[in-house]
Amino acid sequence: MEGYKILTSDYTSVRDAGRVCYLPDPAAPLPGPWIEVPGKGSYVSLNGEGLFCGGVPQNWKCVRLEVEEPTPTKCARGVECFGRVRVLELLDQPPAATQVGNIGVDAWGSLSLPAATQVGNIWVYEGASPTLPAATQVGSIEVHAGGSLTLPVATRTGDIGVHARGSLTLPVAAQTGDVWVHERGSLTLPAATQTGDIWVKAGGSLTLPAATQTGTIWVDEGGSLTRI
Repeated sequence: MEGYKILTSDYTSVRDAGRVCYLPDPAAPLPGPWIEVPGKGSYVSLNGEGLFCGGVPQNWKCVRLEVEEPTPTKCARGVECFGRVRVLELLDQPPAATQVGNIGVDAWGSLSLPAATQVGNIWVYEGASPTLPAATQVGSIEVHAGGSLTLPVATRTGDIGVHARGSLTLPVAAQTGDVWVHERGSLTLPAATQTGDIWVKAGGSLTLPAATQTGTIWVDEGGSLTRI
């Protein structure tokens, strides 16, 4: 059986706890050696779904694995755990997949996905600035302090939250769910945007253009709403 996994730049597991090196000698010919993974085993995406559920580290690597010895660990959808794995191939980007599950982009992490990918929820943290391909479908989006996210043309998203000093750029004619602009967050919606309900919290700022279609708008005391 084969699957896919995201690793750090030195081919170790993303999570600090029980960190495992999957490719001790990156210069050696592939396939790599069999690696015994203790405890719950290695979390492996079987078809690309759930691939980024462990996070997106800086300079991440995507690998194709051969896997053995499944463990009964409860995992995200599309992910299973295995006690024995080896690296078969180093990939330039994740496999073309219909879904990749939830994504948390850590500080200075980068992200490159195939076109028309369906993503679960995205959290963008301080220092991170991921790029999504055209026609991406995204669940909810949370852009935290110091994080930055630009959505391409024809993106459809669920709910959006922009936090203090977070930056989110939407394309023209974007379709989103509900929008929350939190304290010291700032968001400008482009022309012809369709949104659900909007909340502008105290200290938040929202700019709406003409021809925007929204649900109900609430502006808390100290919040700012500008129509252009």
